[in-house]
Amino acid sequence: MAKQSRTFRNYLLMGLLVLGALEICARILLVAAASLGPALFAENIHCRHDPILGWSNIPGIVIPDMYGPGKDLTINNQGFRAKRDFARKAPDGKTRVVCVGDSFTLGYGVGDDESFCARLESFSPDLEVMNMGQGGYGLDQMHLWHRKEWSNFDYDLLVVCFIDADISRMNADRFDIYPKPWMRVEDGRLHTMNTPAPDPYPGFWSKTAWWSGLGLVQAAGKAREILIRREKAEGVYRTQRDLLVTVMAVFREMQAMAQSKGAPMAIVRLPTAGGMKADLPFFSIMNRELEAAGYHYFDFTNHFRQLPPGEAPRMFIDSKTAPKELLRYKSMGAHYSPYGHAVTAKWMQEVLRKLQPSPATAKE
Repeated sequence: MAKQSRTFRNYLLMGLLVLGALEICARILLVAAASLGPALFAENIHCRHDPILGWSNIPGIVIPDMYGPGKDLTINNQGFRAKRDFARKAPDGKTRVVCVGDSFTLGYGVGDDESFCARLESFSPDLEVMNMGQGGYGLDQMHLWHRKEWSNFDYDLLVVCFIDADISRMNADRFDIYPKPWMRVEDGRLHTMNTPAPDPYPGFWSKTAWWSGLGLVQAAGKAREILIRREKAEGVYRTQRDLLVTVMAVFREMQAMAQSKGAPMAIVRLPTAGGMKADLPFFSIMNRELEAAGYHYFDFTNHFRQLPPGEAPRMFIDSKTAPKELLRYKSMGAHYSPYGHAVTAKWMQEVLRKLQPSPATAKE
């Protein structure tokens, strides 16, 4: 009996030693993988699963030096990128502007005070700008977030900011490994599909479980994510015309919601690094339909194409000179630099002057 007990203890000790060795190897592999190059979306750090939107900011989170020394990311208690919370109504004497968008609006890669939303406020003390930008969102998710918060806040102007990829994201039920809702038009009405959006980290893979900090679990989780990414996201529209019909329906509903508050809506197409190229046929058609429908539509890609030679590259983060903290995030070089946000804020002032002619739109 004593011999059996010793044998059991020996096997147990051997098993623990093997697990310990595997844990050390897993942690070494994780460190090595992280040092090889961009490996994660920044949203992995400041977002959580959201059954309505797919993912959303963690309220109240503050990440010092998120994008490099002095470039903090602050999310207020309401889930917006801001250093303060917002009341239902704008303070007296303030014009409230709500900017809905993706990571370009959020300010992916720049500090709290460097996004074009923050720059707009710095240009005039008469403006209050709510930053409703979220990395990876398609136009459908922007609409769902605005609809979710619509009854909680009053505003004077709604600005819907998008890049071309935000339209393409509508034609998918997933972004990276994150399931997302999508929309379609039936009987002339918008319907939300794939909702509630599944949790990308269900059960054993939960990020909040006590075992989630183990190197072995993290390594297995990375392998799982690789397998998910290898599966092509399912296209949800049969034709590009179906996609365009949905895009126009989203804009109609957003405009109706803004008008119910007595606020105009502006649609702004933001330029990307590939913006010097001619538009794809889909976006040429979309531009014509937006203009024909009478929307306040501002295509900043035209501004971008008119920049002096050599100035366009300055609009974007230079991966060669960016701090190392930035380089661990995917697609960082495709986003605006502080200079790019400042230029975009100046272009955005033109929008405000046309739709809200007041002292609030004049730079101090």
